[in-house]
Amino acid sequence: MSDGIRLLIEQIGDRAKHIHQQLEAERSKNVQLSEELAQLKSELAQKESTVDTLNSEVSALKEEINSMKDHTITPSVRPQISDDEIDDLVKEIDYCLEQLKQ
Repeated sequence: MSDGIRLLIEQIGDRAKHIHQQLEAERSKNVQLSEELAQLKSELAQKESTVDTLNSEVSALKEEINSMKDHTITPSVRPQISDDEIDDLVKEIDYCLEQLKQ
């Protein structure tokens, strides 16, 4: 064989080795990505389960709120007492206490 043919065969062999190495690297990467995808699918399933649970709780709370709305007690309206009125009441209480002490 001539040197040119031998050189060409070596170049083809080198390219084949390089392509084989790239193929192995891609296979390894594919395995890694498949494992990551499986993990993410598992996490997604857990998150969806959590969402379902929370949605159930929200529905129950909404029902409870609606039930409470039906039984709402309106607070009685108290008239506002001014500071002067409070002072007068305190003085009156003090006076009553003094009377009781005697």
